[in-house]
Amino acid sequence: MAEPQAQQYHYTKPVIVLTNAGSASASDGFANAFKLLPQTTLMGEATAGMSGSNRPVTLGYSKLTLNLSSMISFRPNGQLFEGNGVEVDIEQVPTVNDYIYHEDSVLKSAHNILTK
Repeated sequence: MAEPQAQQYHYTKPVIVLTNAGSASASDGFANAFKLLPQTTLMGEATAGMSGSNRPVTLGYSKLTLNLSSMISFRPNGQLFEGNGVEVDIEQVPTVNDYIYHEDSVLKSAHNILTK
């Protein structure tokens, strides 16, 4: 890992990255990269576990079209991305009230952690 130069800005305060099961492709990679940083906490739900770069494939007889991954990606521990979402450090899912009242309890919890 590259070390920051003295004259460059280096952010060292805590960071919380919010994820859920809809976090896929580039956001899956983003969460995976940030999980490696010591000041970062992942919060919410595990990511979808999809590396992306999907390509449509149409089956000849049924004309059914499938989106298949055309890229293989691995996490630093050697685990395949596909089907293996990035685990969170703090698991918290939205509540029913979040949906009813258009609130975001996960974001509020992250804000509370960062501002205490």
